[in-house]
Amino acid sequence: MIQRTEGQPHILRVAQAFNDTCNELSVNIWEGELIVGTSGEYRKCAILTPEFGWLWINDEIDTFPERGQDPYDVTPEQTEFIRKNIFPYWKGKSIEEAFLARTSEATKKIGVDTGFLDTDSKWRNGIGEISADYIDVILPKGYGGIKAEAEAYMAELDEAIPAEKEKINFYKSMVLIADAMITLGRRYSAKAAEMAAEETDPVRKKELEEYAQGSLSSRLSHSEKLFSSYGSSSSEASSLRILLHGTRADSTSICIRITRRTKKQAS
Repeated sequence: MIQRTEGQPHILRVAQAFNDTCNELSVNIWEGELIVGTSGEYRKCAILTPEFGWLWINDEIDTFPERGQDPYDVTPEQTEFIRKNIFPYWKGKSIEEAFLARTSEATKKIGVDTGFLDTDSKWRNGIGEISADYIDVILPKGYGGIKAEAEAYMAELDEAIPAEKEKINFYKSMVLIADAMITLGRRYSAKAAEMAAEETDPVRKKELEEYAQGSLSSRLSHSEKLFSSYGSSSSEASSLRILLHGTRADSTSICIRITRRTKKQAS
């Protein structure tokens, strides 16, 4: 996805990749779920983040299905696709390569693949210590409100003024992100409506219908009830439920559907 935007400002490239992901990501609602959203086609998936690191994956991917710790089902076809179509693009562009190029050999001896210093997760994988501002921004405004606010700010800026160009790109990225979440919410609402039409259990049918309409069930969380008081559309409410799930539906990475096996499944 990121290859489609070569030459554009980085902030817009990331936002567009996220938008593309929300438009193309598989949409599934699993049995009994009220808060939905997964990072791929299956309930348990791994995501590929070559912008952070790909060298170690290239070295280990052939052993993913057989290894004892954190095994993943990766088909030979998937491995071939990854190596031919994804890794070549990211060669020389990843955070992993930048870190290794700037790290002394003495530091590498104690900090790379040793388990002595826990740094690998910061330069080989997506950083996870980031939380959206639910209470002050997302909940009271909704994605529609965030988009409208960004468009209003952008309308006051002049693209011909160099100092304002960076601000315009920032607000453009906000619009792309808000549109992406609203779209993903609508896709989940449509999926819920489709499932509700075929559901025979009256309790589950009602849950799916309420989800599709963006209304509330007594089983929903306080955060979602709070959002219902301020959100401006059912699509925004659905988007929030995806975000609250915290399953990297907001990933800007290229996603390859790799199914993780549990030890029980492996046996």
